[in-house]
Amino acid sequence: MNRDQLSSFREGALAAIPVCVGFFAITVAFGIAAHATGLPAGEVLLMSAVVFAAPAQFPAIELLPL
Repeated sequence: MNRDQLSSFREGALAAIPVCVGFFAITVAFGIAAHATGLPAGEVLLMSAVVFAAPAQFPAIELLPL
């Protein structure tokens, strides 16, 4: 990686920090909600990996039969 590429990478990584903070907050909220409904940790992890629309996960945990 040359100096320009490294500089561009750093700039992009710094610009992505606010988005990562937002994703982290949604992930924690979903984990708390899923735990409250009794979903096992494996299923929560699988759902987070498979469902790309994070807001859709919240109603889905209410619809899943336990």
